[in-house]
Amino acid sequence: MTDTSLPEAVPGSLPRHASPGRSALAATARAAMIGALAIGMTGFVLARELNVTAEASADASAEAAAETAAEGAALASGLTAPDTSTWDMRAEMAAVSSRDFLSGRQTLDGPAAAFSVMVDGSVLPVESNAPTLAEALARAGITVGADDIVSAPLGSELVPGQEITIQRVTGDQVTEEIVDSFETREVENDSMYNDQRRTTVEGVDGLTVTTYTTHLVDGEEASREVLATVLVRERVDRVIEVGTKERPKPPPPPPAPAAPAAPAAPRAYSGNAVSIGQQMAANRGWTGDQWSCLYNLWQKESNWNPNARNPSSGAHGIPQSLPGSKMASHGADWATNPATQIAWGLDYIAGRYGSPCGAWSHSVARNWY
Repeated sequence: MTDTSLPEAVPGSLPRHASPGRSALAATARAAMIGALAIGMTGFVLARELNVTAEASADASAEAAAETAAEGAALASGLTAPDTSTWDMRAEMAAVSSRDFLSGRQTLDGPAAAFSVMVDGSVLPVESNAPTLAEALARAGITVGADDIVSAPLGSELVPGQEITIQRVTGDQVTEEIVDSFETREVENDSMYNDQRRTTVEGVDGLTVTTYTTHLVDGEEASREVLATVLVRERVDRVIEVGTKERPKPPPPPPAPAAPAAPAAPRAYSGNAVSIGQQMAANRGWTGDQWSCLYNLWQKESNWNPNARNPSSGAHGIPQSLPGSKMASHGADWATNPATQIAWGLDYIAGRYGSPCGAWSHSVARNWY
């Protein structure tokens, strides 16, 4: 008896020994499925690309549908011989998908455009067929921060020869100290004399600390914002009191002491020492009262005697030099010559007291000169 059972079906395939009608039906179904997959993949590619026009999409869909219909008609009329081999649906779908996607992608991206990018201190040449500047930069490995400044919109199309500049924008914090220098104020005080001043409040400089957030473009500060301001120390002005009261006038100085009265007339002297002394004193301008003071001084000391000698002290001569040898500076004959003694005596009085009356006043007060 003949076995009429069907051969065991293989998952994902058609049996090789099928009837002609069944083979035609399978071929027709396969053609229809291929057409549907082609249309679906074409639509998927077109939907992902925003730059494809509606007209191109319609044309592509119509062309794919026409090809599918033609293939189905040919199979139905017997123009295409039935394929009795096993049909691998997965492999067929993968091939159609890959081919249609790559073809659509290449068509949408268009020809490559060469341009340059200036970023991070370097100029980088880039060639890309990406639809937008953002995607071209991403493909070239150039990152763009959220705050970075790009010279062209990231969503714009590529322009051959275009020069793109990317400025890196970063942030930092800086702190500044502002010193408010104190000032000086003067306040009048009527209880103080007008030549008096005193500081009642010492000055202190104020200090304010401000913290900023700075925005740097390629390392250069472009702007800043105040984060916080703190008054560390308030300014204190210096205060100086100035007197306004007039000082009382000082009392008049006491009258000068009266000069010692000049002698009425010098006593006569038998020798010529007095006349020598008067002449030598006049040569210095010591006349009148000054001469009278000189006469009285040496009259008291030695009676104008060039040989006078004090036995207790050893003072010698008319001016009573102590010791007498001091007069040797004016001559070797100091011991006996009145002129030598008088010359030394006049120099001594001028250097020590300024004038004969000064020496005479001292002698009257102290009994020596």
